[in-house]
Amino acid sequence: MNELKNELENLSFYYLDRDKYLEIQKLIQDKLASNENGVDKIIKDVSKLLEDHQIPHKIFGRIKHIYSVYKKIYVKNVIFERIFDLQAIRIITDTKLQCYEILGIIHEKYTPIPGRFKDYIAMPKPNLYQSLHTTICDSEGNLFEIQIRTKEMDRIAENGVAAHWIYKESAPNKDVSKKQKLTREQFAWLGQLINMYEENPNTSDSEYISQVQKDIFEANVYCLTPKGKIVDLPQGSTPIDFAYRIHTEVGNKTIGALVNKVIVPLNTILKTGDVVEIKTSKNNLGPREDWLKFVKTSSARSQIKKAIAKREQQEKNDINEVFYKKGMQLLEDVIESRGISKEEIMDSLNQVSVLNYFNAKSAEEIIINVGRRSLSAQLVVTQCTNLRPNLVVQINQMIKKSHSHADLKNNRNDIKIKGIDGLKVEPASCCKPIPGDLIVGYITRGSGVKVHRINCPNIIHEKKRLIETSWAETLTLTYYPVDLEILANDRGNLVVDLMSLISSVKIRIESISAKSHYETKTATISCTVYVSDVHHLETLISNLNKITGILEVNRVFH
Repeated sequence: MNELKNELENLSFYYLDRDKYLEIQKLIQDKLASNENGVDKIIKDVSKLLEDHQIPHKIFGRIKHIYSVYKKIYVKNVIFERIFDLQAIRIITDTKLQCYEILGIIHEKYTPIPGRFKDYIAMPKPNLYQSLHTTICDSEGNLFEIQIRTKEMDRIAENGVAAHWIYKESAPNKDVSKKQKLTREQFAWLGQLINMYEENPNTSDSEYISQVQKDIFEANVYCLTPKGKIVDLPQGSTPIDFAYRIHTEVGNKTIGALVNKVIVPLNTILKTGDVVEIKTSKNNLGPREDWLKFVKTSSARSQIKKAIAKREQQEKNDINEVFYKKGMQLLEDVIESRGISKEEIMDSLNQVSVLNYFNAKSAEEIIINVGRRSLSAQLVVTQCTNLRPNLVVQINQMIKKSHSHADLKNNRNDIKIKGIDGLKVEPASCCKPIPGDLIVGYITRGSGVKVHRINCPNIIHEKKRLIETSWAETLTLTYYPVDLEILANDRGNLVVDLMSLISSVKIRIESISAKSHYETKTATISCTVYVSDVHHLETLISNLNKITGILEVNRVFH
């Protein structure tokens, strides 16, 4: 895989930027020509040295491929003369211990270049690459990079991580759980790749690749936990990056850090070899927004933003809950003052027309805005009551229904005039007497006798034309009209509730009307009903007084 990758990169580079390709090719050729004999000599000398120490090995030279040199020069800004691994000597042996023995033998013979030693065996790269790298100087001043690894390490380096699985599956099945744990640790970076993608679904492909490059494959700072676990981080990482690399919750609960047992600020830049201890607290509310100013890894940055957004949403929910309670209280006060059904208002709040009117997505949003005082509770209740069903339609339906409850008659034989027969007798329309009322007759000019209630204001001062009148002992099934006036607290569905009750007790409704008094928040309802007698009427009035909001029910004199 590695050889195929190198070949594809070189071919692509040749066709995309041929001038640069040829330029770097010539630099490499000139360098190799000037040191051709030196490479052969160092290989023979090192091989002889290892044979003398009886260490099994295979040794050969490797030339850095052209595109890799191009990246060193133009991407990492390294001048050609400072590329020490242009010519590398690779040594393959059997065990890790032998790798370190070979390193010690070479360093004893040749001068190592300070800062050029890298132990990728103890601290493998995320792609499982393992090797010891050191740069030495021979007696003639030539620099050579030495790479020392086992056969297994070389197989993975050349063929990719797939070789790791082949090797593991072919190995004896001993201590499976230990191997599984080691494998999970070795491939933890794959989990990081997945998390980085899932946490930033809107990130473009180029941005995602850049994040992966920086956070994982360019990790070249190796720190340790107090228990000795190695944590790899990109250059410029801080204790916050370290904490989130351990675990998201460790990062979210971080309150401080110790580096090499010394308390340090959370924006301290970590170096290879630092032992980092993260201090956490369960009571910590979460990451601070200023952490975003200095964190290096995109994974830590993403988790911080996610935690802050979650915290802000929770705070918003808590605030909204307070405003919701205030809004409900304000609405209930208005509903109670108007004598309106709370259930009716809550149902109306969920209607699409109400939501659209207030440009809200839900009834909860309207209530919260009332609590914030950005909406008037009076306006909300008024808008909801305006959406009640058409009362005229409902009233007409109930009046029509009530007409079917009885066959109405107005039998004049129910009234007796003392000492006179054959006169026309009719109940007076001003007071509309019914059986059970005390009544008196009034002799009109040309219209017979009008029967009034004895306390009717229209005849109370008459002396001469009154005549004694009474109800018959045996009455026929007769219904008489009665005019009622009802005073009540104004509220939604009041008239409908009245009519529903009247209709339910099988009393005919002849007519009904209502008038609101905004100043007193009351309403007057006038209606004409048919009852059989005073007892029937008193029962009706008693039931009407039980309706919520009813203040008075009176018979009317015209």
